[in-house]
Amino acid sequence: MFRFFVIISFLFSCSDDFKNKKIYQISILRKLLQSSTITSFNPLSQTPTQTPNPTTTSTPDPSLNYKYLFITTISHNGDFFNDAALSINGATTGISKMDQFCRTEKINNFSTLPGESLEYKAFAIDGVNRIACTTGNCNGGTSEHLDWVLNVATDYYSQSKVKIFTTSASSGIINNLDQILDSTGLEFWTGLNNNYTTGLRCSNWNSPLGAFTARTGIGNTTFKDDFISKQSTFCNLTRRVLCVRQ
Repeated sequence: MFRFFVIISFLFSCSDDFKNKKIYQISILRKLLQSSTITSFNPLSQTPTQTPNPTTTSTPDPSLNYKYLFITTISHNGDFFNDAALSINGATTGISKMDQFCRTEKINNFSTLPGESLEYKAFAIDGVNRIACTTGNCNGGTSEHLDWVLNVATDYYSQSKVKIFTTSASSGIINNLDQILDSTGLEFWTGLNNNYTTGLRCSNWNSPLGAFTARTGIGNTTFKDDFISKQSTFCNLTRRVLCVRQ
C-alpha cells in the first residue's frame, strides 16, 4: 500500500507533464509499477504482518496398543521340540518353540497386526516352563503363574479389532468370552484343563506319536471351557496354535 501511495503521489505531481504527453515519465511510471510488490502493512508497527500457519495435532490410534489374538494359518503336530526350523530366537524347549511358531506366523501371515513378532506367544502351557494355574482357576491368584501369556484385567481383540474377552482382575484368566474368535471351528493346542491347571500336552510338546494326546481348544465358541480345553487330540495329528500379544 505504501508504494502505491508513492506512485499515486507521483502521478499527481507529474500531471502537467502527462498532459504534455512526455513519454519519459510514462517509462518511469512503468518501472515503478514493475518494481512494486503488494504486502500487508501495519501502520502502527511499520512492519509487514504475517499470518502463522495453523498447527494440526493427530490423535494416536488406541488400537495400536490392543492385545491381539490370532489362530495360525498353518497346523503342526504335537512335537514342536524336535522341529529344527523353530530353533531360533533362543527357542530350546517345546513351549518356546511354540512361541516361535507364533512369531513366524506373525511375520509371514499377520504382518498388518500391530506389534513386533517377538511380542507374540502361544496360548499354551507345558507345566514346567509355562504354567497358568496350579489350583483350579488360580484360587491363589497370579502368584500361581509362570510365564503365563495373559495379563490381569485386560481386553483381548481379534485381528478385526473385535473384543473377544476380558481377563479377570484377580487371576488373569478368562471367565467368559464376549464373542467367538473364529467362525470355522479351528482347533488349537493348549495343554490346559478347563480350570487352567496343566493337562495332557504331548509329553511337553515333545512327541509326534499317536500314543500321546494333548488338550486342544476351539475358536467358534463363547463357552470358556471349550475355548481352552474342548477335547484331547492325538499328537500325531496337526492342530493350530492360538497366539497372544504380550
